[in-house]
Amino acid sequence: MYQQYRAEPGTRVKKALRANLLLGIVALVALSPGCSSPVGELNNDDAGTLGLHPSDSTRVRVVATLDFGTYPVFDVIVDVRDGGTAMDALQAVADVETAYGGGFVVRINGAGAPPGTSGTQVASWFYHVNGFMARTGALDYRVHEGDTVHWDYRSWGGNRGISATLGSFPLALLHGYGGVTRPTVVTHECAFEDEAVAIASLLEVRGIGSVLCVPLANLTTEQKESTNLIIVAKGSADPVREIYDNRTNLGLFTDLQDVVLRTYSASGIETGVYDSGTGVVESMQNPWNPSGTGVAQNAVVLVSGTDDEGVRAAVTAVIESGDSMVTWCGAVVRDGTVMPIPTDMS
Repeated sequence: MYQQYRAEPGTRVKKALRANLLLGIVALVALSPGCSSPVGELNNDDAGTLGLHPSDSTRVRVVATLDFGTYPVFDVIVDVRDGGTAMDALQAVADVETAYGGGFVVRINGAGAPPGTSGTQVASWFYHVNGFMARTGALDYRVHEGDTVHWDYRSWGGNRGISATLGSFPLALLHGYGGVTRPTVVTHECAFEDEAVAIASLLEVRGIGSVLCVPLANLTTEQKESTNLIIVAKGSADPVREIYDNRTNLGLFTDLQDVVLRTYSASGIETGVYDSGTGVVESMQNPWNPSGTGVAQNAVVLVSGTDDEGVRAAVTAVIESGDSMVTWCGAVVRDGTVMPIPTDMS
């Protein structure tokens, strides 16, 4: 059965919205009937069937957001004909305008701008499948049962390398990409063994079987390269340092160095400096995969922080509020507040 994801009530989220995207766009978003459920709050009754028999169809979740996943537009489930594409699923639930032979989405329900507007392309619709940045156009990706296809209208900015969203946890682990999944390993520093077990238990409840918990010291090269990894560790741990040494190429909006976490805007401007007690959750395609970080084969979800308290705060956010973050690029946890990143889109 397709599993629904709901935002936890009472989660405090500070939403920083990019004014030059929202002004004039929100007013244009005229949603189709039955397509107005906010992200994370979808009921079975919201599913569209297109008159297809269940045996001839594939059930897909289609989500649209603005501003790096922080502003929900619609979230629906639709049945598309077997063999249908990501574009078919989108066109089944929204009014879509395309360019370049129908493979490039220009507007969804009126939101967006043609390529080359005012001489430069400042924003576009990007799409992810189960958290992975798609490696093909929407006309070429064949959807599979349970896929979540997430469309986000965002600025190009100074950071174009976003390879995965927090939808990777648990969508990439559960459904993979193109119907192919890989094993999941939760690897951790010894101080966070209990937290790692709690994350593994949550994943197994979600239907991701045989999740391994492995101390960082025992993580094999094969596991590091070929599995989906959940890393629970402080910034001083070697894998975390390797990730942040490559943060620009991985499309991260944070930089964790020792006990200091810095956050950045979409254009790369520093927006905050955080010290003790700060947690961070980031997602990316596995940077150790020998085939590269754009192949959509396996994901890494980093659950880290400036110190032990920060790491545990990040773990709590993943376990208790993860469903409300599935469209975000990442999150910072501070004083009980879970904030999407990039933290400032002004």
